[in-house]
Amino acid sequence: MSYRLNAVFIRGNNSTDNAELLNKLGISTRLLPKNQVDFFETNNRWDKLFVGSFENCNIICHGKTTNRAFEEDNFAEALPAAEIAAIIWDESSETFGFALFQKGKTVRKVLISEGSFEFDIGFSIDEESKLKDTELLDADEMLDIIDAEGKEALQQILKSERTIHSTNRLVKRYLKAELVSIEEEILLEEYG
Repeated sequence: MSYRLNAVFIRGNNSTDNAELLNKLGISTRLLPKNQVDFFETNNRWDKLFVGSFENCNIICHGKTTNRAFEEDNFAEALPAAEIAAIIWDESSETFGFALFQKGKTVRKVLISEGSFEFDIGFSIDEESKLKDTELLDADEMLDIIDAEGKEALQQILKSERTIHSTNRLVKRYLKAELVSIEEEILLEEYG
C-alpha cells in the first residue's frame, strides 16, 4: 500500500487550544472531535481533519490545509512566532515536498510530482544541503545515468531525490524520527 500523508507541523505556537489554532489558520471550527486515530491512520484520508500534538509540536493532517501552505504566500502570517512545516508525501502520485515558514515568512517551498518541480522557492534548508549525492544514489547508478542520459539528467534526478529525502528528514525536527521511521504511536483527534 502506498502512503498519502498531508501534514502541517507547528512549533512555537503559544496556544494549545485546537479551536483557536484552527481558527487562526482559517479552518472551520464547527466540527467536533469524534475519535482518536494514530498519525499513520490519516493515510489516504485527504479530505478529513485530524489535529493533535507531539511534545511541543501541534500537528494538523488535512489535505486542503497542506495545499494552502504551498499555494498561499501569507499562509503563516496568523502565527508569526511559530515555525510551520507542511509536508506532502504521496507515494501513489509520486508527489513529495514541503513548505517551511518561520516568523510568518516563507523560508522554502519545494514540491516534486512525477519528476517535475511544481514549487522550488527559497534556499536549501539543512535537511537538503547536508545530503550527499552518494546518500541518494550509489556511484554505479550515477555513472549509468550519465552514460544513458547525460550529466544534466543526473543533476535533475539528484535534485528530485534530494527533495524526497529531505521531506522525509524534515519530519524529524518535529516528531524525533524521519517519516518512514516513525514507530511511536502519535494520537490525533479526528474531526467530523
